[in-house]
Amino acid sequence: MSWCVMLLLCACVLCCHATPVKPDDESQQTTSQERLTYIGHKVVRMTPTNYDQVEFLRSLMDQALPLDFWIYPGNPGRPVDIRIPPTVYDSVISVLKQHGLNPLVLIDDVQKLVDEERLENLATKAESRHRFIRSAAGNEVDGRVEAEILTPYNPVYSLNPSPNDSQQFMLNHYHTNDEINGMVLELAASSPFVTASSIGTSYEGRPLTIVKITTPSNDRSLVKPAIFLEAGMHAREWIGPAVIIYFIAALVNNYNVDPNVRAIVDHFDWYLMPVSNPDGYVYTFQWDRMWRKTRSRTEEQDVSSRRACAGVDPNRNWDTHWGERGASHKPCSIIYAGQEAFSEPEVAAMARFLMGRKSRIKLAIDFHSNGQMWLTPYGYTRRYPMDFEAQYMLAVDATDELWKVNNTIYIVGSVANSIYRASGDSIDWWYDVAGIKYSYGVELPGKGYHDFILPPSRIVPVGVETFEAIKYMALEVMREAVERE
Repeated sequence: MSWCVMLLLCACVLCCHATPVKPDDESQQTTSQERLTYIGHKVVRMTPTNYDQVEFLRSLMDQALPLDFWIYPGNPGRPVDIRIPPTVYDSVISVLKQHGLNPLVLIDDVQKLVDEERLENLATKAESRHRFIRSAAGNEVDGRVEAEILTPYNPVYSLNPSPNDSQQFMLNHYHTNDEINGMVLELAASSPFVTASSIGTSYEGRPLTIVKITTPSNDRSLVKPAIFLEAGMHAREWIGPAVIIYFIAALVNNYNVDPNVRAIVDHFDWYLMPVSNPDGYVYTFQWDRMWRKTRSRTEEQDVSSRRACAGVDPNRNWDTHWGERGASHKPCSIIYAGQEAFSEPEVAAMARFLMGRKSRIKLAIDFHSNGQMWLTPYGYTRRYPMDFEAQYMLAVDATDELWKVNNTIYIVGSVANSIYRASGDSIDWWYDVAGIKYSYGVELPGKGYHDFILPPSRIVPVGVETFEAIKYMALEVMREAVERE
């Protein structure tokens, strides 16, 4: 450990990560815990120019420091974003500059963004209850959002889970875990080709809900190929669950509108998991907007901080090259891999689900934010998988379709070569163990001023453009299968 890191550790002994405040009525709980705020926390961006600087930043990330890396150290030339509490801001900036880095303030006050997001979410939710208009596709929409979307793509703004209920499930704001599960169950009860089931329970006992969308085949002996889409593994990345919900609405609402949607729903069994880390997701709504990991508890103490910390990074907990480079064995690290592979019930449940359908799943995507990247295996090594060329070309063509909607540009490449090493991640296991040829990790938009705290007004635009990419991939996988027959 360098003297600079030791100096930072000393400076952080009396520092807390965020300031607790009493929760408002929306998140009142029976416990005495208080919601964390991020008043005065800044996000700074720097671009390392050599591997020594990259390694120094990685060493900071692996320590028990109150630093939150929003964009991780990858290769030289790739920006790194760090959230820094006000209590250690001057010390951290000084150390960064001593290593030749030039940090620039990207976000001056994180709490301001959190408050703006929350107020917009509440305002949009209230507005959506009583003001709707009709879109060209025949869907009920919120008028304020309509102008932000290009109409040729049959955008969806709401979902009516039950034909007997006039209450629309609006897609233009972030929903709680209970709201999402309630909508899913209602939809499954009323739609002939939607079912919902739980594949297990989280550490705190919440159901791990998966939505299946399919249409019956005339050939009852036919076993359909499948597609698996999942989000919410990292709790604070709210745009992921919101986009999965958009996909559910687009597949259901546009089935009789878009012949390509009809084709892919008829051909595939669609499995969609909006929130794969429900404990963490709930925690971000109630207590800490920036929480990333699961909420499991362990008595294991972090050696460097001498305290026990909750949670495991579920995207470092898969049983493939577990605990190698790009993961941490320190419980207080945000990339803590856990005490063993599949220690997290959420990850173990997903693995069982996928292994039970491994011969049928042809496309699987793990949605995250932020960064606008469409990533292929591998994360644990810079070596490319055998199917990299096919994976890469499908992703390039799909992101071209995505770009046509709102001119959003995505980087395509393997995890290790595009951003950083990450061992024990989902898509490496999906590809190597479950044998899913087209396994991807997608970093949705958010890079820039908002990062993880993407305004609710961006949900539908991101959903529209991303669904075009998903639709293209599904059609291409379908064509590939036909050509092989």
